[in-house]
Amino acid sequence: MVPSVAILLVRRLEATRNNFIADGRRLWPLIPSAAIALGIAAADCQLADSARTAAEQMTAKYKSAGHTVWFEGHGAFQYYMEKFGGLPMDVEQSLLQPGDTVVVPVIGTFTTLPPGSAGWVEQLQYAPASWMNLMGRSEKGAAGFYGANLGPVPFHFGELPVQLYDVVKVFSPVQYNTRPANPRAVRAGDVPSYTDTSFRAEFMTFGGQPEIVNQVQLAAQLEQEGKIEAAIQQYHNALRLDSNNPVVLNDLAWILATAAKPELRQGEEAVQLAARAVKQTDYRQPIFIMTLAAAYAQAGQFAQAREMAQTAREIALITNQNEMAADIVKMLNLYASGKTVDAVYSSPAPK
Repeated sequence: MVPSVAILLVRRLEATRNNFIADGRRLWPLIPSAAIALGIAAADCQLADSARTAAEQMTAKYKSAGHTVWFEGHGAFQYYMEKFGGLPMDVEQSLLQPGDTVVVPVIGTFTTLPPGSAGWVEQLQYAPASWMNLMGRSEKGAAGFYGANLGPVPFHFGELPVQLYDVVKVFSPVQYNTRPANPRAVRAGDVPSYTDTSFRAEFMTFGGQPEIVNQVQLAAQLEQEGKIEAAIQQYHNALRLDSNNPVVLNDLAWILATAAKPELRQGEEAVQLAARAVKQTDYRQPIFIMTLAAAYAQAGQFAQAREMAQTAREIALITNQNEMAADIVKMLNLYASGKTVDAVYSSPAPK
């Protein structure tokens, strides 16, 4: 509608331009229009400045000799990340090496990493100062000046949302080799279209020795049969064989945090066991981080439970485990209500 309305307005102004200039009252709409235009420009400047600050600080913090700082995102963030030495993720040819860092803006789309290839580092926050919102969701609503998927209107009055950036560390080599689904169109100058992302990656398993695997399977069977005490004892037996096995630590922590029999729950011990499992796996397994969150909730530490659950959700989304991320949201709602996880959830061990 905007071009049509603009044409009609200009024609009306041409027809009445002499009276328009003489009658100053007709000029008053220009005042709020100018204020809104300046507000949008100022908000856009603050948004770009926030991206510059984030890019400068993150590249300075994570860039090191022999390792690359990769990033997702476009616009001002892409411009400044490349200016300060970061490299954009390229689904056709990027080669990620252990020790590299990947920065992922929470707002927007991104290329997912293989499950288990990267571990959580931190989430950084930058709060632009503005009285108008152009992009993303804030407490007063959502706006999408640069993309309709970010909000129903181009802008609205209210502060810009906090800009969030997830930082993960690469632990396994990942070679992307995606090819466009429209190669002929690309050769003719069209934009590439990618339906799926393909890659080669080295995966690590956490099962351990065959004897320990058998112990874990037996413990899981006992748990399914409702023999919780026997399952706990079986996990303790497995820990005596390998005290740092992350699967055993995780599964035992889960039972101690969610056992159907309340008298068997031991929140503090579950926290210690789950924290060791998460550390042993370098925060790469969101399912282990979920267990740590459940343990914190059982111990009555709901702030830590929410933090760990949010961390698990972020790493699950980054590594394309969307179903797990949806399950984590349910747990987040429990912790926000001051509730613990029921035993109706099965033991979250990686397959």
